[in-house]
Amino acid sequence: MKKSYLIVNPHGGLKKGLSILEKVRPIFDDGGLELNILETQYAGHARDYASEIDYNG
Repeated sequence: MKKSYLIVNPHGGLKKGLSILEKVRPIFDDGGLELNILETQYAGHARDYASEIDYNG
């Protein structure tokens, strides 16, 4: 199963990140992807997540 990461900012913009996630999650599930959800907690957190992810495995 292919591993995917999705970084979600629940506090950004119109604060709809989590509700949008629930709408798109079935697309990932139907595609047979192992989806790892990473929720941001502070400014720059998405960048921190992106630098910590192991892209080789």
